[in-house]
Amino acid sequence: MKLLKTLVLPMMMNRKRIMTINNWSSVHWATKSKVKNKYKDLLKNWFLDGEVLPADLHFDVLPVYKDKRRRDTINIAPSLKVFEDCLVELGSLVDDDNTSFHLRAKQCDKSLKEHELRIKIYERK
Repeated sequence: MKLLKTLVLPMMMNRKRIMTINNWSSVHWATKSKVKNKYKDLLKNWFLDGEVLPADLHFDVLPVYKDKRRRDTINIAPSLKVFEDCLVELGSLVDDDNTSFHLRAKQCDKSLKEHELRIKIYERK
């Protein structure tokens, strides 16, 4: 696999809540829209000039938290869905049918101000 990009995205919907399976479905649509627009703005900085990614991608995802609380790693799925949807909406990813994810075990970094997702984008060959 060939590494194409490395990105760091926030996991927070707001200052108090992480975007997780447990709370994403109960969030008001306007809040979801704000989160999605925030992701789009961040992704525009990495995919300038209409850069288009190859169709066959693999995302290697490492959730990094600013504390040592116990959390289920898979609960960050809404963050990954929003990330992938934003790439499609920006035109950087033509279709998300051929993408795959490898979700790594979470890590702790107490120096962080905000929880984050560290994502490496690979082209599968």
